[in-house]
Amino acid sequence: MKTRFGQRTLRALYPRLQLAAFGLSVTLPILTRDDADQIDAGEASFQQAYLSVTAAQKELSQRYEEFLDSNAVKRGLSYNEMKEFAIKAFSPNANRALSIFIALDRIVTLVDELWYAGVFTTSQTKKAQMEAVAQVKNFVNAMDGLWKRSKSAIQRAGNAEAVQTVSEAMGSAFGADLSVPEGEDNPELSLDAHGDEVSPSAGESEAPAAGHEVSTSERRSRKRSSEPSEA
Repeated sequence: MKTRFGQRTLRALYPRLQLAAFGLSVTLPILTRDDADQIDAGEASFQQAYLSVTAAQKELSQRYEEFLDSNAVKRGLSYNEMKEFAIKAFSPNANRALSIFIALDRIVTLVDELWYAGVFTTSQTKKAQMEAVAQVKNFVNAMDGLWKRSKSAIQRAGNAEAVQTVSEAMGSAFGADLSVPEGEDNPELSLDAHGDEVSPSAGESEAPAAGHEVSTSERRSRKRSSEPSEA
């Protein structure tokens, strides 16, 4: 991932998605042990939500690509090298869902291009990035809700063996503490820490030609320039 914003979002939201995806891989077979169609229905719920968010991300990317092309923006923002960290996926669906965060990071780079070129104001940039984050959050919330409902259904059924199976499987994957670890920062809450004059991911991007970081005076000057219509 190129952007700090994308990494913060991954750290903040992926643990909950990871827990939900793995949990569903345990609970759905128990709930539907005698009904293969119900297992297919559970997988279909993930598939439907996954296709919905990826389609929305594709549409958003295309919109910003068109903005860049129509404004003849020269591409090529470079980013400071990000510190690498490992993500271990505990289920196929959790691994597949990583592509959603990669797509978010790509959208952020397009928005950064628009901001740096002066096409987007700071407020428009924040709005665009939060729209992209909301798409991912909606997907995570949907999977989290499905997982919690499936777990509650097993508990209500009163099958002690099934409850124990779920507990042992989750404990084996995530350890004794099944609480979702906190992300580094909530990406929504951390934006204002950069100040009202900078892009949400500014401070990590450099000019494509000169290779220097945008100064505060340059940002202020750009902010005072004529504002484009809202995206």
